[in-house]
Amino acid sequence: MAVLLIEKAFQVRFDDLDHTTMDIKPDVHTVRVLYRLGVSAGEKQQHAIDAARRISPSYPGLLDAPLWVVGRQWCDAVSPKCSECPLTDICIKRNIC
Repeated sequence: MAVLLIEKAFQVRFDDLDHTTMDIKPDVHTVRVLYRLGVSAGEKQQHAIDAARRISPSYPGLLDAPLWVVGRQWCDAVSPKCSECPLTDICIKRNIC
């Protein structure tokens, strides 16, 4: 994640690194969002990593920050704000709200 932060903050790209091996950090937010979107097979960390690799095979880690933001701002574990979420149109679990 440090490489991702440096690349974003300083707008540089480390072309000599293999970005395909840079995964998301499968925390409670990223795992929950990927599962609720229906792209993760389950709510385990490895399921989230596998889903991110399928969605963005060239750089799975790029999905980490956006997934985390969605999980923190809208896709709460107990009381999600589905009607406000930018992903509500593609979310298969949007009816849980």
